[in-house]
Amino acid sequence: MVSRNKHFNPYEYLNSEDYETSNVEQILDALIAKHQTPAAPQTATPTPSSAEDAPSPFVLSDTKSVETHNRELAIQALESIYRGHTIEDMNAARQQIKHMVKFWGLSYIDNLEHYPLSREEKHVIRMDFYGTIGEPSKDPNRHRLTYKYLKLISDPKRPKLPPQDYDLASSPGWQIYAQFPRFRKLETDVLRQLQQMNIPSELISQMNTYDFSDVLFQRFKDNLSENGNAHIFLGARQSFIKDFIRKNEKPFRNYLALINLDPRYTEELIRQMKQYGSTSNLYIIDHERGIKLLHHYRQKGYPFPGNINKRLSNEQIDYIRSRGDFNKAAFIDEDNKPIKAPDFSVHHKAAVNDAATGPYLAAVNNFENLCLTVDYPYHRFLHCLDITQTVGRRESYKARIYLPKDMVFWGGFHPDYHIRYDYSQDPKTLKQHNNYKRWKAARNKAMQPEDTSVKHERLPRKTKKRLQKQQQPLINKKKAKRLSQIINALYLHAQGR
Repeated sequence: MVSRNKHFNPYEYLNSEDYETSNVEQILDALIAKHQTPAAPQTATPTPSSAEDAPSPFVLSDTKSVETHNRELAIQALESIYRGHTIEDMNAARQQIKHMVKFWGLSYIDNLEHYPLSREEKHVIRMDFYGTIGEPSKDPNRHRLTYKYLKLISDPKRPKLPPQDYDLASSPGWQIYAQFPRFRKLETDVLRQLQQMNIPSELISQMNTYDFSDVLFQRFKDNLSENGNAHIFLGARQSFIKDFIRKNEKPFRNYLALINLDPRYTEELIRQMKQYGSTSNLYIIDHERGIKLLHHYRQKGYPFPGNINKRLSNEQIDYIRSRGDFNKAAFIDEDNKPIKAPDFSVHHKAAVNDAATGPYLAAVNNFENLCLTVDYPYHRFLHCLDITQTVGRRESYKARIYLPKDMVFWGGFHPDYHIRYDYSQDPKTLKQHNNYKRWKAARNKAMQPEDTSVKHERLPRKTKKRLQKQQQPLINKKKAKRLSQIINALYLHAQGR
């Protein structure tokens, strides 16, 4: 466990006098007004060796030209950083990235303080983010389970226990979970599963977070996904995507039109974001053609899953793909290939490893700390200058690129590719913070020793007198002193005899 102190807030740096941002919009407006279009950089120019020699982000009056050029610069720099032939090439690419970061109003901080999280804390944060868990008892790293718990669940002959009184508050492992509202709602399910698994109550205080994740897996193993993970609840990632599209559908549609995404893909993408909180594994299917294929399979005697309805199920789409007929059912582009779109991902503006800098662990998965972005090259760009350090097997960030705090979608460098929303003032976010404060206050009060004097003040008068009389000694000090003198006199008299 990590002690919680007053930590360094990375976003405070953005408001300090030491940080100077570039007003990109003013630069663009001034250049557009003067109709100044700089010439493209020469391709024969050798790799820059310093930030001053690095090619500046290209500024044009055409938004798409600006973004296309800077995207190419970012991709070239990323290639040099990860696959550079020499140390000089990689360092030059890093300087170029830093130059782009400053020009486009982002923040690079290379002096983060070391407030690491334990492995167990990061494990719970990831569970809360994705809402799923694999089976820890079958994981290659099953040694993370405590020995006593693993020995108990591996014993097929352990006797069935009578009803147990479980005190989750006594478990340091569960108290990490208890910081997250989604897990607090599952405490009843956890207690029932502990009883079904015949876990003795005295073992609760010794169980770690991996033991409890195995308990949760056993409770929700009927909701297994294709990759074998149990679906516990709607995680922070899916919840954020659903909330994002609900509040920012119009600007997000404008972005998708700006990148020339096929309108049919746009509609399917937004439908899945609203319904499932998902942006991946999209099947852009012409359901009418797909249904004709199923009728064709039926005539040929090919078995397929489910019944024929107005829309194909995911299992039926997978079956069509397995037969090699996906192009016959999918919408295709001008090159006769299935329509594709960028891969989207959700980025933590303050990283999971930086969660110790917040007021509590669950805050790292709050909507105000999440941002939807395009996986390549932009999400990769945000992590290309990461530097981590490990102290006592605990890792935290030392250097990192930070997005503005109100950025909820970062689809490129140009401001037209951004969507902003201030979640810090959002009613749901404020409610989350207030709920945690109330929970923490109630928990601290429950852990404090009882003050009987306060209770006595509220009791009836007769009852208080009776309690005071019961607490009085049987004899007062004067009588006790006199009794002691008599006993001493009798003792001396006996010795004289």
